[in-house]
Amino acid sequence: MKNILYLFLIGFALQSCTKESFTLKTPDVGKIKETIDEVNYLRGGILIYLENNYSNNSKKINVKKESDEKTECGFTQKFQFDIQYSIEQCNEVTFLTEKVIFPKTELSSIKKWVEQIYKAGLTDIENTWYENENKYGPKDREAGCYYTIKQTETHSIIKVWCGS
Repeated sequence: MKNILYLFLIGFALQSCTKESFTLKTPDVGKIKETIDEVNYLRGGILIYLENNYSNNSKKINVKKESDEKTECGFTQKFQFDIQYSIEQCNEVTFLTEKVIFPKTELSSIKKWVEQIYKAGLTDIENTWYENENKYGPKDREAGCYYTIKQTETHSIIKVWCGS
């Protein structure tokens, strides 16, 4: 009986040692820019980053369609480390919204990630971090893309909305 217990403990220890832990990988701005599909807005920089850096754990779920029931306008997808990505721009709404949920990550790392993902986009609008906020947006606070970061006990949540 002791041998079975020892084998169980050794197996558990080995499994724990080989399990990967989450690391927020630095976006390859050049590679993302090369890959962005200007025609298919649902395949933007964040999704390309996730596809290039983390294993895809699901097909698209919660797929949303335009009123014609043919054109896809939003979905959710899950990736390695329980990363979740959602995007939506349905019914001719002027705003594109995205949300990515990462395992809890240091705020300074998340902010650097946001800056790099923004640089990989197809815009010349200058963004800045707003004072005393975890919000990154156009310097003039006009049309453009805005990023907010919310930290919970277990996750770092980035919400993005772009529009005029």
